[in-house]
Amino acid sequence: MNNIDILNEMYKVVTMGIVGIDEVKDKVLCRELKEIIVGKKKVYQQYKLKINKLLNKEEETPKEINMFVKLFNEMYTDIKLIKDDDKKITKMMIEGMNKGILKLNGFKNNDLDNLNSEEQKLLLDLLATLEDQINNLKPYL
Repeated sequence: MNNIDILNEMYKVVTMGIVGIDEVKDKVLCRELKEIIVGKKKVYQQYKLKINKLLNKEEETPKEINMFVKLFNEMYTDIKLIKDDDKKITKMMIEGMNKGILKLNGFKNNDLDNLNSEEQKLLLDLLATLEDQINNLKPYL
């Protein structure tokens, strides 16, 4: 993959994180967990801005997530959260982050040479952030 495609995929990863958080944050009962989740959204928004700037340097516009994917995610989340609890919400969030990690690790392992140093650093930082966030959520399982 070229750098534009990778940046767009990174953009989608953080956008899905934001969408997911928006779907669950009002359903979380534990105040501490809710604060962690809201903090994660702010981190994702910062990454989204950084990725957007890198795409703008390339005279590209970020490709938003497919509306069908977004709607499916919202419906799936609503269905899964009926009578659910914080542990199930945490598990769903970790599963989502793991999907992002798998995708980003694929780029790290196969396409890192297609990125300039700034883009590589952002990819590796985002990977580390997702892994750290999972570790922060584990106590809530």
